[in-house]
Amino acid sequence: MDVVRGSFDKPAIRESAAALSGIAADLAARPPVDTAKVERLRAAIIGGDYRADPDAIASAMIALETVPKKA
Repeated sequence: MDVVRGSFDKPAIRESAAALSGIAADLAARPPVDTAKVERLRAAIIGGDYRADPDAIASAMIALETVPKKA
């Protein structure tokens, strides 16, 4: 694969870098894991009270794979 030097869209790269920087800052400000939620789920699983909703799981998986279109 040949790459032509200098053919990159520098403004687009800067825009993407700025967006990624903002996302990284947002994630850094959040706790890495919601430990209270993990404990609630663990207790429900151990107690046999946890019921998975296959439709909700499928919808969430599809939403993760859906790329929003630019306006």
